[in-house]
Amino acid sequence: MNLYIHVPFCASRCTYCDFYTLTGKGLRQAFVPALLAELRLRRSELPEGESIEHIYFGGGTPSQLSIEELRTIFATIAEEYPTDFSHEITIECNPDDLTEDYVQGLTSLPINRVSMGVQSFFDEDLRFLNRRHTSRQVSESISLLQHAGITNLSIDLIYGLPDQTLERWSANIEQFLALSIPHLSAYHL
Repeated sequence: MNLYIHVPFCASRCTYCDFYTLTGKGLRQAFVPALLAELRLRRSELPEGESIEHIYFGGGTPSQLSIEELRTIFATIAEEYPTDFSHEITIECNPDDLTEDYVQGLTSLPINRVSMGVQSFFDEDLRFLNRRHTSRQVSESISLLQHAGITNLSIDLIYGLPDQTLERWSANIEQFLALSIPHLSAYHL
């Protein structure tokens, strides 16, 4: 059995996003306790003999959660569900959330895959998409992850932006290939 946990919080709203997200801080404090209660409540729905294998933290922006909040979520999953955390466990992150301390915190958790919402390696594109990070932050965050031993990475890129040339898209792909990242998700705007 696989588990998807939707973390609806974002620091700002991206112009292209259709996912359910919240940018205010009003519900933030209530989220983790409510999630823990739901995890406990739904335990009885897991069929006998089944265990949780893959876990995916999607959003929104799951990297808006603190390492301690994530640790509490993993502790509750371990208490309530049969799992050994040996399969793929992914968290979606934004480059501007990934500090050295945060990445080190990720390595202390059972997370073994990071999916990063890069969208473009060009600052003009990022501004158009209302992304908070810069192309420099992308490179720095990828380096932080790789140096911390998190090498199972995926990035998202968006193509089909207004005025995006084939050369610009090709340059995004070339930059992706140069970083030795094993997975790319490409989305049409």
